[in-house]
Amino acid sequence: MVMDYANRSQALFRELYPALKQIQSNYSGRCYDYGHEFSYVIGMARDVLINHTRDVDINEPDGPTNLSAWMRLKNKELPPSVHNY
Repeated sequence: MVMDYANRSQALFRELYPALKQIQSNYSGRCYDYGHEFSYVIGMARDVLINHTRDVDINEPDGPTNLSAWMRLKNKELPPSVHNY
């Protein structure tokens, strides 16, 4: 799911930022932006997806097949493999 990738990427950039800043990398600012500044945009996208899927019956035969991803989206949770890079 798209939001899983967004959450994983954001978590990765948050973890990379301190190390890149310490070695004075030119990429540290970009990592900070991706890890922190885009939280608002990712949150808004999550809310839009929730609003548009509010009436989706996840139990219907032709409905969404990734129930765990949908539940993470609804509960604003990170996927379990977020720290397995």
